[in-house]
Amino acid sequence: MSTMSIGAMNQMADALEKAGFVSEDFTKLKQFKNLEGVKAALNGQAKIFLSSCVDCDAEPFVPYGFSVVEHEKTGLILNLEKVKMCLYQGAPGEDSKLDLNANVLDSLLEHPELIPEEWKGGYIWFRGTKYWANGGRCVRGLYWDGNQWIWQYEVISLALYRVARISL
Repeated sequence: MSTMSIGAMNQMADALEKAGFVSEDFTKLKQFKNLEGVKAALNGQAKIFLSSCVDCDAEPFVPYGFSVVEHEKTGLILNLEKVKMCLYQGAPGEDSKLDLNANVLDSLLEHPELIPEEWKGGYIWFRGTKYWANGGRCVRGLYWDGNQWIWQYEVISLALYRVARISL
């Protein structure tokens, strides 16, 4: 027998409905395998990340002084945990991998806990979005400065890069 009052359960149901929950969501919540994790988050002992997914079709962030020259809208809703880095030489589109756009970069900056440790030690470029800044076409990239992840930009060249990509 439950130790919770019917009044407390009704208040909870009202709050969930106000947040947009429907009957099917209640069923999913009841069947959720990690309710202990939800409780830990409510008590400040864990964090819930609303989404580690990125809409690669959304308009990209445009830093001050930049303009977008090209933004590859891939139709992907990408799970950040699937992003890989690879060494890459040559022009984009020469193989079956897709250069990721700046939406992924900015989402990783919002969720640095998802950036793999092996990415430290160099720049990771996101060549799916090309900008115009300071008189040239450029791309933005991630860089570990020893304390935190920051973004940088570089004029586009065909040099050997560490590039964030995903296999198609």
